[in-house]
Amino acid sequence: MYRQIYTRPGPRTNRVLQPTAQTFNSLLLAFYRHGKPEDFDIVLDEMDRYSCKHNVGTYNIRMAACCDDREMEKARGLWDEMVQGGIQTDVTSYNTMIGGYCAAGEMGMAEEMYKDMEISGIEPSVTTFEWLVRGHCRSGDVDAAMLVRVDLRRRGFGMAAEVVEEMVDRLCQKRRVEEALDILRAEMKREEFTPSRGSYEVLIRGFCEKGEMEVAMRLQAEMAGKGFKAGAEVYHAFVRAYEKDEDHEMVERLRKEMAAIGIEDGSDLDCSLTSAVLVGKELIGQLPSLFEACTTWNATMKLYKFHGRYLDIDKGGSVCYIHASESWQLQRTNSPREKGARQAVRGSMFIAVVSVLSVGKTTQQAREAKRFGVMCVCKVIK
Repeated sequence: MYRQIYTRPGPRTNRVLQPTAQTFNSLLLAFYRHGKPEDFDIVLDEMDRYSCKHNVGTYNIRMAACCDDREMEKARGLWDEMVQGGIQTDVTSYNTMIGGYCAAGEMGMAEEMYKDMEISGIEPSVTTFEWLVRGHCRSGDVDAAMLVRVDLRRRGFGMAAEVVEEMVDRLCQKRRVEEALDILRAEMKREEFTPSRGSYEVLIRGFCEKGEMEVAMRLQAEMAGKGFKAGAEVYHAFVRAYEKDEDHEMVERLRKEMAAIGIEDGSDLDCSLTSAVLVGKELIGQLPSLFEACTTWNATMKLYKFHGRYLDIDKGGSVCYIHASESWQLQRTNSPREKGARQAVRGSMFIAVVSVLSVGKTTQQAREAKRFGVMCVCKVIK
């Protein structure tokens, strides 16, 4: 195949074009982008046949594929092989490994790789810092993420909107909404930065939960000015806040607005789902270590590895979530809002997060759970 593609006779000579390392790297990259790393060996065999030495690009692509599959030991083996072979690593090599460790929740290894990067005299890029920020946020160490952000800003970098949203979300989960707003405001000073809809929604929910309605309303007005219409997440946040304040007039007014624009009024269910998402995100960073003491319990569930965390995805339609000090299970039903009864699951501790498949596509919390990539759970063995 490769001879047919790359060895075409010249029009005036008998010479043929010989493939180079870059030729084969292009093929590796194509297979990688199409999700076919299993075909790497074909390319590598051809590469050896043409006596093309593997270079840093070759290793970077192979390591990236391993990191995507959370095979960090294999990725590290390729790294060591590259270094021992005298091949000079570059910023892409480090970013690939740092990103892989962060996605796998191995923040200690990610930080070690970053230190090695600095010792080697390789200047980190904005991608380096964004990976570290997201990794610390996902592992629950928002203070470490804040320190990385300070270093990022000191070097003149700015975070992408999705990274800011993730940091704002994590701070709001910790009820540090003022700090979250400060970060958003600081990033908005950059001309090229446009805040995401999700950042506004998370902040509005956070201030509503704290009872600071004026701040929440100002943010909602600002959000509208950016072209983002208020959706279910915003309406439900305000409804819950006014219900807590027993402002029934405002609650009724908002519910009429929701009905007029087609937003389902599922506040009670949404409250439970919101709590589940928050608790689930908090627990997600602990799952790798907890899983050693866990086992799946439902035959309808299949075990997946998602971003290095072991999760069960229930394709049958039920959702488990932990609420306060008790464990609950929302029974399977065609209409969770009307027919679904919460039933305590006694005798076992369930660590759980929301499954979007169980509640349909009508609630913002379910969509948030899907966006975060969190599904269901495991059972702790005493």
